[in-house]
Amino acid sequence: PKQLADDYVDLQIAACHTAAKNPREAFREPLLGLLKKATEHYLLFATIEAATANAAPKDQVMEILATRIDGDLSGQAIICLLPLAIIDSNGSGSTTTRLEPDQQRSAKAAWLKFIETHRAKLAAGERFKLGDSALTPALFPKGFYFYLNDKPWPPENDPSPPPPP
Repeated sequence: PKQLADDYVDLQIAACHTAAKNPREAFREPLLGLLKKATEHYLLFATIEAATANAAPKDQVMEILATRIDGDLSGQAIICLLPLAIIDSNGSGSTTTRLEPDQQRSAKAAWLKFIETHRAKLAAGERFKLGDSALTPALFPKGFYFYLNDKPWPPENDPSPPPPP
């Protein structure tokens, strides 16, 4: 656990990979602590993988990320949340990771509501398919989209330029 708290990001990433391959109860709390402050993209994903491999409840991991939407992570938190919530996507995209303050507040509220409503399923490791009524467009601020049946979803986030007049 000591390397998880190191200031050197690459060492933290390596420690996360080790913790993911060799789960121990002693890793869980340090990993959750790291998840509350990590900002580097690769470290975030390594921490998420290691935390879930070390039996950190997925709903708790998601809640930590959701609370950071209106803080230092902004849209990056949503990028981390998507694979924890969605299964069987045909590709996704994001045109931004920086959200305006009003987008941050509404996305944070939507994700926290989603987690609370589906806590038992998420804690059990379930994910949702695109098109499921649980995945409301409010979870996807403008600039975030998936492809469902070869069309961008949610439709209002279609990154394609509008057709010429």
